Amino acid sequence: MARFTGSIEIYDQLMQDLPGSWLLSLLTYAVVEEQKFEWMKHHAEHMGRGATDDEVRGWYEALPAAALVRSQGVAEAILKNHADLVQAAFSESVRKDVEHSALMGEIRQGRRFWPQFGLSVAGGIASSILFGSLLFLVAFLVLNDRSPVGIGASIVTDSAVESADDSR
Repeated sequence: MARFTGSIEIYDQLMQDLPGSWLLSLLTYAVVEEQKFEWMKHHAEHMGRGATDDEVRGWYEALPAAALVRSQGVAEAILKNHADLVQAAFSESVRKDVEHSALMGEIRQGRRFWPQFGLSVAGGIASSILFGSLLFLVAFLVLNDRSPVGIGASIVTDSAVESADDSR
């Protein structure tokens, strides 16, 4: 169990424990120092005077090793919360940029109204002509009754009439 006599030992211990994450180390150090300041305020309220250097050193010596682990957890939570806030702000600005660019794109396309209108009219006329010709073809087939049964019946009746004419 490490015994600390001051803030320098805590700082050195944090830099050794977290060598790759200097920001987390500094934030953990700040959390520990905030606890010290809270203790000093509490001491001043209850004792009626500020803490002496020996009392502060005693606070550091009484600090358990788990206090650094708890402070590191608090620092990680603070960093995560800050990262979430930054991400939300960034996401909001990106969303606004996308909305703005989409709106500007629609406005720019609105200036090309007449070419789009001409294409729409030409498409409407072409589809009307196609539909009319399809309707004409269906009507022609239905009204002229060119079914196989009708063709067979006309052949049989025509041959019967011809054979009656031949026999006379």
